[in-house]
Amino acid sequence: MVCRSPGSLASAKVDGVPSLAELAVKVKDARDESSQIMVEVIALSHGSVDDVDMRDGTVVKKGELVVGDDTGEIKVVGWREHSSKVLGIQPGERLRIVGLAPKQTKMGAWTLQLSALTAIEKLKVRA
Repeated sequence: MVCRSPGSLASAKVDGVPSLAELAVKVKDARDESSQIMVEVIALSHGSVDDVDMRDGTVVKKGELVVGDDTGEIKVVGWREHSSKVLGIQPGERLRIVGLAPKQTKMGAWTLQLSALTAIEKLKVRA
């Protein structure tokens, strides 16, 4: 059984434990702000970290990475101490990212937010 959101329960696989790939959420379906998700994606940009001036006058680090799958693309964002998690990621790398929180921006775009629980795994290319 798999629970993807509060109140949901579904059968994932009849003959055993589902694989990690079966538990991954597609980019187009990453819209539930109340849950932590996992995605399997390809990096579409370099991971970068920049300083951002906040309204209160402070300066904080913001990490960004654009990723995508066969259903679309989305920006992965990490603030402050989580910003460095995207460093070293190169375009074309296959990634499994666990512990992301979908979030809609004030402009209506969706992003995936990094947290202390987020783990980024670089996957090997299948031959």
